[in-house]
Amino acid sequence: MKFERKSAQSAGDLAMACIKMLKAAPALNTRCIFRAWDSESGAAQYTLKRYFKKGVLYITLSSSAARSMLYMQRDILADKINRCLENDSLFSRDCEEVGFVEKIVLK
Repeated sequence: MKFERKSAQSAGDLAMACIKMLKAAPALNTRCIFRAWDSESGAAQYTLKRYFKKGVLYITLSSSAARSMLYMQRDILADKINRCLENDSLFSRDCEEVGFVEKIVLK
């Protein structure tokens, strides 16, 4: 019996292959977006609900003062979140259902 030697793959490549095989990329991308919101907005303690659909991140906040402050920074926050996602090794860039943040809606 003869075995062929295959090329080595990194753990990251194997993890991404498993994510694709299990079709877990949309759920994982959504979690990455929510984590990026918490870290980049500084409003994790005021965030009640998070929802992401078709490029729009919907955020419900408990503080009207925080909502007012963040409202003026929505575009800047979207850019910061997307930069954070670009550096996230778990974020799947080729996922069609859940991609980068295009717009933030605050409630």
